[in-house]
Amino acid sequence: SGGFQCFIPLAFYPPGTQLAHLPGPSGVDSLKTMAVSRLMLDNFPHIKSYWVMLGKRLAQVALHFGANDLDGTITEGGELSTSYSVEAGGEVKMSKPEIVALIEDAGLVAVERDTLYNPVVRETTAA
Repeated sequence: SGGFQCFIPLAFYPPGTQLAHLPGPSGVDSLKTMAVSRLMLDNFPHIKSYWVMLGKRLAQVALHFGANDLDGTITEGGELSTSYSVEAGGEVKMSKPEIVALIEDAGLVAVERDTLYNPVVRETTAA
């Protein structure tokens, strides 16, 4: 199989559980986890910054703390599906152009990929 493709550091999020009285992770804790994941998991080519759990801005910053993949759940129509986001405290969506903007605003190049992390090349038609 080639081994692991990706690691997604997901913190425990206590609201809505019997452990709701416990604090959730801080932004600093999430970024430390991202950085340590990159250092220790050198056999994982990709570390994912999952914006649904981190929030959009922290997920963007995580790209400079070891993550090399910014993702949510994308649908066929090119829009990230409605998900519960810790940032908004409710359901949110993010479009493909929005996720590209987050990556580019971080000073990086956005590359669309398939599930096996191959770059997606789309043919353009002349108008």
